[in-house]
Amino acid sequence: MYFNRHVTPDDFFAPDGLPYVRVNRRLFRKLELKLREKLLHKKLSSYNLWIQNAAKLVECKFGKYYGDKSHHNIDAYLKSNCIRTADMFREELTPTFVNHMREPNDIQRAIYIYTAMAEQRAHVRYVSQRESLRVHIDNAKHYKKLATYNPLLFCMNDSEYANDTDRMRSASYLQSRFPEKSKFEK
Repeated sequence: MYFNRHVTPDDFFAPDGLPYVRVNRRLFRKLELKLREKLLHKKLSSYNLWIQNAAKLVECKFGKYYGDKSHHNIDAYLKSNCIRTADMFREELTPTFVNHMREPNDIQRAIYIYTAMAEQRAHVRYVSQRESLRVHIDNAKHYKKLATYNPLLFCMNDSEYANDTDRMRSASYLQSRFPEKSKFEK
């Protein structure tokens, strides 16, 4: 995950001190997932299952379902929100914390965002590709999107679909994008 342009605290926190939670708008997400599972008989991906696990817990606690997906990038959190959420859902979160490998019952980090939204302890920002972009390193077209949108934040996603050529391309891109080490790097 990378800062692509100069950032300030105002990019992550509102004037009242609450964080912006960046999400990708997913209208009718609950219905979409149910239709996908029940009518099309398609299993949810593990990633979508973990997000749904988080959304269901928050729905049970607060009576509101959040279907928007977190933007898969750099986020701001209040420590107090994280502690509140961890305490509130300690029993449900503990298995996720101790699993060596990801499991179907795991809960995605969206639970922290959804809880903050439910308690009005954050401000929602629906992101565009100009603000946050996820690049799948195995998809060359995504590099063109980086050039086109010049997002504030971007994430380089490696996966089981990427090969060594893709990884070399991503390393080359990052070297050309960030030719000098940050003062924070050794």
